[in-house]
Amino acid sequence: MTDSYLTLRLNDLFISDLTVGCINIVQLPMLTKPRDIDGTGLYYPYINSDTTNLQLFEGGLIKGKFNQRYKTEASNTLYTSVNYINSMKFKINKPMLKIILNEWENQESKLFKGHNLLQTILDTDSKDIKNKKISSNSLYYLYKNIITLACLYKDQEFYLPVFVDFRGRLYL
Repeated sequence: MTDSYLTLRLNDLFISDLTVGCINIVQLPMLTKPRDIDGTGLYYPYINSDTTNLQLFEGGLIKGKFNQRYKTEASNTLYTSVNYINSMKFKINKPMLKIILNEWENQESKLFKGHNLLQTILDTDSKDIKNKKISSNSLYYLYKNIITLACLYKDQEFYLPVFVDFRGRLYL
């Protein structure tokens, strides 16, 4: 038996729609204050406690390293700090967003260094060139998603729930 290969080519519009559709709801900023850590240390910041993602491990505040998952412990000081940071409201800086949107449309953008342009991957491209284009396109979609979210939230105050890794680093 020989190996079979299938080459699948997707058009740019489909890839764009797929990328935008892949945003998990828990990756979005919250419009309401995250729920506080309860007295037992369980942490479900979202209104629906069934909502979870990779950063929330079984309702724990701390996402442990695979071999340290149950060795890391939090303190009341950490809980208080996380609850305090979770209570802070954020808002989009509209003048800065306008500058970023202008740069996004600028094909000579020094801010985005060419990652605001979608790269067409050709059959004739070498493996190295294809990998560079794929990497650039990945950044293009990441930046496009961030800018789209900023545009959607530009008139809202929002919250960013805090998560902690096994080293004690805080992530918004």
